[in-house]
Amino acid sequence: MDIGQVAQITLVLLSPTLAFAAAIYVPRAVRAVWRRIHPEPDPGPLSPPIEEVVANLHRLLRQHDALLHTPDVALRARRLKALEAAITDNALDAARALDVPAPAAPGPTGLRPATLSRLLRDLAAAGLVLPRGVGLVDGDRLT
Repeated sequence: MDIGQVAQITLVLLSPTLAFAAAIYVPRAVRAVWRRIHPEPDPGPLSPPIEEVVANLHRLLRQHDALLHTPDVALRARRLKALEAAITDNALDAARALDVPAPAAPGPTGLRPATLSRLLRDLAAAGLVLPRGVGLVDGDRLT
């Protein structure tokens, strides 16, 4: 058997493997080159605009206040925690946007009501207009 026949047999045995590898890696290489030549534009700011944050904060604070005055105690406990977590997220976004010092981002339950109320007062002192007469802003529920 000469070297030419060995090369042909080797090529026949390796051709399915080479074809499969080319089918997988050639599109990836083309995509990588395309992305390097045509980079994607900057996605813009990662946080929502301050107007949207304030609107959400007003809506959530009103819902929180309405839920505090609901007679259904069973419904109130879980929803209060969820609303306080959502208010925490929006208040932290507003604090970042206004450069107000804020506590570290908590877990999924949000800040404790006393800490959240303090943060909301700091935001109001920084010039953010918050609704009056709601518990977290006025400090009715600070436990």
